[in-house]
Formats: sequence, C-alpha cells, structure tokens
Amino acid sequence: MVNSWGCCHTTSSKGIDHLAVTWKVDDKLYQHIDITEKGYDPTGQSLDTQFVVDASHTYIDLDELIVRHVNAMSRRVEDLMAHDRFKPGSEDELHLFLKNQLLANPAKSMYRFHPESQETRTL
Repeated sequence: MVNSWGCCHTTSSKGIDHLAVTWKVDDKLYQHIDITEKGYDPTGQSLDTQFVVDASHTYIDLDELIVRHVNAMSRRVEDLMAHDRFKPGSEDELHLFLKNQLLANPAKSMYRFHPESQETRTL
C-alpha cells in the first residue's frame, strides 16, 4: 500500500537496463529509486528478468518490487510520521520548536523526527 500519492516507474537516464521508481514520501518530498534490470532483453522476450535495488534486493517483477519494497518503505514512513516525536514543517520551524521546548524544559532532552529532503536515500 503505497501512500495515497502513489508511485510511478519510468526509464532511467542511466542506461537501457535501468528503470527509476519515484514515490511521494511527503509534501514536496519524493524518493527516486534506481533499479537495474538484470537479464534485460530489448525485445521483451526474456522470462528471467530480475529487478535489483541497491545491489541487494532482487524482485521478479515490478509489481513485487512495489509491494515488497516501496510499500514497505511507505509503511515505515507512515509509522514515523505517526510517532509523537515527528515534527512536520521546515527545518527552521523544527529548530525554533526545539529551542522553545528546551527553554521551557531545560532539564529534558529534546529531539524530533523530521523529513530531510537532501537525504531521501536514508529511509
């Protein structure tokens, strides 16, 4: 179950044996996954094609990749966003929030989860 925003797959600029899957993580935040198509056959006749993500996750077709890889990441992101320590908004808003919380509660340790658009590969 990819979040309500879904995902799409397209050809990649990395070569004819590469695809890209893009899914929406959060508002204005997308993750692009590079997929290597092992056993690629330009005629489409090969039955032994495998789709490989990060050289360590192999799937027999794109449906399996979306269900087992993208949906799994989507569920983890939803779990993080549902956590009471998750803080949506900009990085500046997060720093201001933490500063104010620390001023109000100096004896407590303050932290929050926050989406970082520069490090989307670290999901």
